[in-house]
Amino acid sequence: MHVVTRSTAAAALLSLASQWSFAQQAAPKAEEIFARHVSAIGGKEAILKVTSIKTIGTMQIVSMGLSAPVETIEAAPNRMSSKMTLPGVGYVASGYDGKTA
Repeated sequence: MHVVTRSTAAAALLSLASQWSFAQQAAPKAEEIFARHVSAIGGKEAILKVTSIKTIGTMQIVSMGLSAPVETIEAAPNRMSSKMTLPGVGYVASGYDGKTA
């Protein structure tokens, strides 16, 4: 059985840190991160093909102890709807059809 003490763990970490040159590595720029992400998901053309999105989640107001499922649908060019049922409050809905909110 091998027992790892604080001193052996610290020595191992120092050994690893000396092998990696964290201080010499510059963090990637935000533009590089976004470019890699766009490339990974299929490129700008793939992103522009998306014309609608449906999001399902949970909305919480922790200080009031409220939690409610939320569903939001958005569609190009400018339509959206959102609905949820808050316990003790009731059904809440909002939307926009391009002209009327």
